[in-house]
Amino acid sequence: MIHRVNYILFLCLFIDSSLITVYSILGTIPPTIFEKPHLVNIILGRNRLTGSIPSTLGAATTIETININDNQLVGTVPSTI
Repeated sequence: MIHRVNYILFLCLFIDSSLITVYSILGTIPPTIFEKPHLVNIILGRNRLTGSIPSTLGAATTIETININDNQLVGTVPSTI
């Protein structure tokens, strides 16, 4: 089953977890996904994400690991990281 990124954002608003792992998603990475205060690890590799990496990732102070490999992302890594 393919999940939309908005579903992930919905989960992030209600799950107080240090790890988010989701597979079979498509769409862009919502900038607000990095605003979760206790989020330490984001595993979004091996999906069908498109667009660019949001610059808001650079403002996320608790994130230690992010895996976004094997997607269809374009552009450069934001300078805020």
